[in-house]
Amino acid sequence: MIVVKAHKKYSRYLFLLLQSLVLAFLAPPLFSAQDDTVKVNHVTIAPVIDGIGEDACWENAGWQTIDQVWINYGEFIDPSDYSGRYKMVWSSGENLLYFLVETTDDAAIGGFVEGQTADVYNYDIAEVFIDENNSGGPHINDNTQTGENAENAFAYHIYADFPDEGGVTYEHWVGDIPGPHTEHLPGFALRKTGDVYTREFSLKVYDENYDDTDPEASRVMLTKDKVMGLSVAYCDNDEEDGQRDNFFGSVWVPEANYNNHWMNADDFGTVRLQSELIPGSVKGNQSESTIEIYPNPASDYIQVKVNEAASKLEIVDLSGNTRSVFFLHGTEKQRISVSHLIQGIYYTRITADDTSFRVEKFLVL
Repeated sequence: MIVVKAHKKYSRYLFLLLQSLVLAFLAPPLFSAQDDTVKVNHVTIAPVIDGIGEDACWENAGWQTIDQVWINYGEFIDPSDYSGRYKMVWSSGENLLYFLVETTDDAAIGGFVEGQTADVYNYDIAEVFIDENNSGGPHINDNTQTGENAENAFAYHIYADFPDEGGVTYEHWVGDIPGPHTEHLPGFALRKTGDVYTREFSLKVYDENYDDTDPEASRVMLTKDKVMGLSVAYCDNDEEDGQRDNFFGSVWVPEANYNNHWMNADDFGTVRLQSELIPGSVKGNQSESTIEIYPNPASDYIQVKVNEAASKLEIVDLSGNTRSVFFLHGTEKQRISVSHLIQGIYYTRITADDTSFRVEKFLVL
């Protein structure tokens, strides 16, 4: 009898527990955030900025999600309405960061005109928040609200008119506080394929001493193992009403800070620049070409033979520095001295024409 009474006494609690488990199982899953520290690959050849994203360097970079719902905070958004993700690489040769941002959006709203329409964040745009020394804190340039002059981070609002189906646009506008910084993104492309929009762009990095009158004086030289604060976001407007409907970010933020990224870097994510060299752009018919390098490993010299009319060969070290440059003679085999190189891994970067490259690795003993 005692057992039966105990069973009845707790049966209601057991039912509630099972109900909670079922509801939890049926509930939509929590969206993921970008890695705690995003590892950014170094590339010997920068990607071609065309909005296609088929360069070999992108194949070796991992996707990071842009699906934390900052506005309206924590709300579930059907992936058929919006989903987003991004990749990054960096180039020491070009001294630039490169981004590939892919969003799927059933309603993309453009029409922004600086000084005439609603603010840029009320349109469909990508955003990059970057704090080059990962120091956090307020960062509104010449902040008239708080009296601070904290230029230790940037909030880039990246706008471009949407192209027709299958088309691409290269014209873009980049806003920040207090004004446009379009020149900070020297390369940009936006391509439309159905409901998928691919943005590919490069970004210059500046430190906390930034001055609009002399930007290059505070330009940061990107180096391996550099750690920066960085998040990527997306403003989503579903109606032509001049009002942002949703705001998505790549990192989780507490509800109290749902829209603080533009003025405070404390909740930015973290990225680290890796030293690995990843073969760069692979376009057109160059995938059919072959390069012979021997002996490998080498000590005094290497023999190089390319089966297409190559013009130049560069030897690049693991930091991305060009150590030697040689001019090739068509497809003839050529002997190249490597006796001046210290022991280690190197890459040959071979130019077959103005846009076609080959990267091969060899070892010097």
